[in-house]
Amino acid sequence: MNRKLLRILLSPEVCGNTVLCRIVHSSGSTPRRDYPYMLVWLDGKITGTIGGGALEYKVIDKSKEVLSTGEPGLISVDMNGKSIHSKGSLCGGSAIVLIEKFDAKLQQLILQTSTLMDKGTNPVIVTRVTIDDSISIVHHLTQSTTYINVDVHADLLDKAFTNRRTYSYAKGDNILLCRFIHLPQVLHIFGGGHVGRAVAELALNLDFDVRIYDDRTDLVNLENMPQGVQISNDSLKHLQNTLSFDQHDLVLVTTRNHQFDLQIMSWLTDINPGYLGLMSSRRKWIMIKNELEQSGSDKSKIDRICSPVGLYIASETVPEIAISIMAEIVLMSKTGKKSNISMSTGKNFR
Repeated sequence: MNRKLLRILLSPEVCGNTVLCRIVHSSGSTPRRDYPYMLVWLDGKITGTIGGGALEYKVIDKSKEVLSTGEPGLISVDMNGKSIHSKGSLCGGSAIVLIEKFDAKLQQLILQTSTLMDKGTNPVIVTRVTIDDSISIVHHLTQSTTYINVDVHADLLDKAFTNRRTYSYAKGDNILLCRFIHLPQVLHIFGGGHVGRAVAELALNLDFDVRIYDDRTDLVNLENMPQGVQISNDSLKHLQNTLSFDQHDLVLVTTRNHQFDLQIMSWLTDINPGYLGLMSSRRKWIMIKNELEQSGSDKSKIDRICSPVGLYIASETVPEIAISIMAEIVLMSKTGKKSNISMSTGKNFR
């Protein structure tokens, strides 16, 4: 759940003045496959997006009615336009959107979700929609698969927790959504120079939890770093004794010194975080790779390292390099695999 939207949902002015719009089921190709949220305000303004285009236009229009009556609504949108001249969408899929007036009860659900996220827990919000004479909506927040309602497909909740993904089911007059709530992924950046700062800015906009480590207090401080970045000026030795990483953490190494690079890579290679990228030339990476192999690091873990870092986009300037790196980080965080245009594949793109 995006932290910016989360803060808005927890603010007092949203209750009674907005409707919460959520894709609760989709199939085929749709503008957004991540079951997004969107708020529509009394004045017609929106916060967030469910994909734009014809789908969003119809939802905003329906939201005005829901704001007026207080009764929830459902919109089913077919995006299977047959011609480029069709008025509707040509994506090829379909989506069902739930539109619900945002009240104190919904805000309490969001608050409970936020509390669990602050504790480092990934909960699932189960939403069951039943269509009879009216639309009935039941929400339940759970931290485990123990919540199994008779109307819930037991495997759906289990799949959500096991695969860390959102799943939905729609048949007849019943819709079930098991929304897995992701915590912001942590991006550790070793080195707060030009590239490190530029990557941090992009990562913050993508809702990553960004932490920069650099012992240069004159350069890396709250005044010089993007707002929202966590900063540490501790020594590398202290960090090695205090930091811990998990399989979902992402690490970028872009320090000012090749000796620092080698020390950090020697430390982190066997820890094997979800992504480990090193900014370097091919020549420097070959040297560091040889050192890692000679020190006994696992070859399969060395092969997962992205260096030279980034996707090939013919980047030259600092902003371009940052985009290249951030694109690779997003790709690896979602798929766990390098791209065939990753600089680290060894291909001579130039």
